[in-house]
Amino acid sequence: MIRGAAPDAALAAHNRAARAIGALIEAGSVPDAVSPLRVALLRSVTAEPLTPSLVCALAERGFAARVTLGQLGNIAAETLSAESFVYREPHDVGIVLALAEHVLPGLNGAGGAAIESEGEAFVAQVAQLAERFSGLVLVCNLVPPAARVAPQLAAQTADSARYAIPRVNRRLAELTARYPNVQVCDLEALAAEIGAERFWSKRDLAASLQPFAAAALPPVAGLLADTCLLYKRSPVKVIVLDCDNTLWGGIVGEDGLAGIRLGETYPGWCFQQFQRQLDQLSRLGFLLALNSKNNEADVRAVFEQHRGMVLKLDQIAAMRVNWSDKVSNLRELAEELNLGLDSFVFIDDNDFELNFVREQLPQVTCLKVPEQPWLLPDLLPGARGVDRLRVTAEDRKKSEMYAQERRREHFRTQAGDLQAYLRGLEIHLTFEPFDEAQHLARAAQLTQKTNQFNLTTRRYSEAELKNAVAGGARVYLASLRDRFGEYGRIALAIVRPDENQAPALAPGARIGTPATGPRGACTLDVFLMSCRVIGRGVEDSFLRLVMRRAREAGFDSMRAEFIPTARNVVCKDFLANFGFREAGREPAGAVSYEYDLRSEIAAAAPWLTVHGG
Repeated sequence: MIRGAAPDAALAAHNRAARAIGALIEAGSVPDAVSPLRVALLRSVTAEPLTPSLVCALAERGFAARVTLGQLGNIAAETLSAESFVYREPHDVGIVLALAEHVLPGLNGAGGAAIESEGEAFVAQVAQLAERFSGLVLVCNLVPPAARVAPQLAAQTADSARYAIPRVNRRLAELTARYPNVQVCDLEALAAEIGAERFWSKRDLAASLQPFAAAALPPVAGLLADTCLLYKRSPVKVIVLDCDNTLWGGIVGEDGLAGIRLGETYPGWCFQQFQRQLDQLSRLGFLLALNSKNNEADVRAVFEQHRGMVLKLDQIAAMRVNWSDKVSNLRELAEELNLGLDSFVFIDDNDFELNFVREQLPQVTCLKVPEQPWLLPDLLPGARGVDRLRVTAEDRKKSEMYAQERRREHFRTQAGDLQAYLRGLEIHLTFEPFDEAQHLARAAQLTQKTNQFNLTTRRYSEAELKNAVAGGARVYLASLRDRFGEYGRIALAIVRPDENQAPALAPGARIGTPATGPRGACTLDVFLMSCRVIGRGVEDSFLRLVMRRAREAGFDSMRAEFIPTARNVVCKDFLANFGFREAGREPAGAVSYEYDLRSEIAAAAPWLTVHGG
């Protein structure tokens, strides 16, 4: 919603903006940095008033959306019929929005087996959509009605309608484990947060089957858009924190270790709760960093000695605790962590520092610590992008991985020359042909998050990867470990057979078995690697392993291309230096290459121990 505007004025502004966005789409004038998004909205309610707010919310998050509404009250037919517009026409997102009383007509009765059956039917419809639909299926969970008959009686009965909605919502959540393209939009939590009076419009529901109050339409749209954003890309990776009056109350350099406010009583409890939230986010893969004007020894003393501290120093991926300006510190942190500043959130209590960062580094999201300490625990839950839809094993180990990287850097300074350093690392590279159960979530995450060493920067959702494999694409990953610990899965390649040129595998043969039939060309659709391991011979060695597998599969040539972006200049010359022959250039800067797979393919770097190659 437009800040400071009354609901009706904000909705009028959304209508105008949505029309303008639609005109840009029709004219083909959408900026290159904005991603097109085709949305199908299946609904049991009148959703026309919601659509402009949804278009605007998606535009704020970098999407130019075209929303197509299904027929009112036709969710079952449109999910189950192969002739549904959802399947006939290309869509990136399918939203399912239904009222609880429409899904569960038995809510007005006694509950029992009938209402259980109604809930299972709705879950089955969503599952059917997930199986047939290649894009994101975004299902809104059910919100309890604003009014219920005999609520105290229902609360005493386990199979009553009172408990039917939580059971259905739990079953919807379970679908996300079975179908990687299903995500739940938590409308139930939103309704509880803003309150029934501001969420529902009983008048509009009765008059036109439009259930939402005017004040609720922008938050509902924003929640839907946030879920789309998290599915398509993970915008926040690093949370950078000031220390004084941010991680604790008071100024450690003036108040001393015993004088800062941090502990079980107010206001120290508020800062401790904030730290507990940061601790949780650290375990979900967010990196924590410090950017504080302070004496480093004082800050370290708080981390190491204060009994109220929840966070530990080994959870801090990088720190700049000094008297330099915070903009310079942020730039240095981004360089050290090898991540873009657009993935940073900076939290401080000082308006001057925040405004300076906003002015100099507008790509950084800035959050101000509230003046009232009791509001601090609400800061992170309300921050856009500080969330995840899935958490991989690599995510959970990120802080540990950065601690390992600091030990590697110390070892490098002691090793002398580069060859001695690389051999001393004792690097083991494991080559892994794709296994959906093990690799799907991480493979999709790598395509969505890797920006620097990424030849084409093509993004794939989990569902799109599954479809690519079903269509003949071969997906390969590599994991890495050395004497200091595990890097996790850090490289990905997708090889597609060129159309009408795929070599035939013998019946029952596995990928990797020499092919029969005519040989052909393949395309290196995606080749990427985590920037954390650049310069250790991994990129060349992994590509050689991929090329060997392509040759074993019966391909005699490989096509590849470099598509430039603002952030992948590090791999600009990789293919040419590797030995690919340039085959063409586009005016926009893309360069195409070819490689004869019948020629000799060198072995992996001698300091690498290769497994599975």
